[in-house]
Amino acid sequence: MLGYLKIVLFLLTQSVTITPLIPAGSRDLASISRFAVSNTTSDEITGYFEIKVFDTDANEVVVDFTTNTFHFSPHSSAVVSSDLITDINVVSYSKRTRKEIERIGALPEGNYEICIDLIDLTGEVIAENCFEHFVEPLIPPELYDPMPECEVWSQTPIFRWSPVLLRSTSKITYKIVIVEVLDDQPPAVALEANPPLVNETVNSNSFIYSFDYPILESGKKYAWKVEVWVNGYKLTESEPATFLFRPSG
Repeated sequence: MLGYLKIVLFLLTQSVTITPLIPAGSRDLASISRFAVSNTTSDEITGYFEIKVFDTDANEVVVDFTTNTFHFSPHSSAVVSSDLITDINVVSYSKRTRKEIERIGALPEGNYEICIDLIDLTGEVIAENCFEHFVEPLIPPELYDPMPECEVWSQTPIFRWSPVLLRSTSKITYKIVIVEVLDDQPPAVALEANPPLVNETVNSNSFIYSFDYPILESGKKYAWKVEVWVNGYKLTESEPATFLFRPSG
C-alpha cells in the first residue's frame, strides 16, 4: 500500500509549469515574451505558446500571438525569451494598443492580465499561467536647470531635469540633445532639423557641458530636450526648452 501511494504521489508531481520572468511594471513586449518552462515529466514535450494580454479596464484582449514550435526534453528546464521566438504566427492588437506600440513599442498604462499557454501539436493545452500586470503612467522629465528661456553665462553649464521613476527594475537611461536655434525656429523644429551640439546618453538626471563640445557663442539661442529610454526603446521625452548664452564679463 505504501509503495502504491509513493507511485501516485510521484505521478502527481509530474507536470509542466510556466513561470513568468516579467519585471514589475514592464511595458515592452520583449519582457512579456520571457518566461521559464519546467518539464518534470518523463516525456519530451513539443508545442507552441499562445500569449494573450487582457486589458482589465477596457475588458478586451489587446495583444494575442502564437510562437514557433519548441521542444522540451524530459526532466528539463528552459527560459523562453523574445530572441528565441523567431516565428510569430498570429499577432493582433487592439486599436489603442497598436497606436502605443507603434509610438514607443510598448503597452499603454493600465491594468492587465497576461496568460501564457503551452499548446501541443494536437491543440491541447499542456500548461498555462495567468497573472496580473500593472503598467504605470509615465510622467515626462521636467527641465529645470537652466530654467526655460533664461540666460546662461558659463561655458560649462550643468543641465538638470526631474528623474523618471518606474516600479520595475529596468534600468533607465536619459538622452540629452542640445542644438543651436537658427533665426525664428520653434525649439521643437530646431531639435529635429539642426545638427546636435550634444547627443549623449547618461545614467543620471544631470549633464555637464564640457569643453569637449562646441563652444557656446555669445548672443545665440539654444534648445534642448531629454528623452527617457528603457531596454532599447524610448518611453517618453520632455518638452523642449531654450536658453540664451551671454558669458559673464
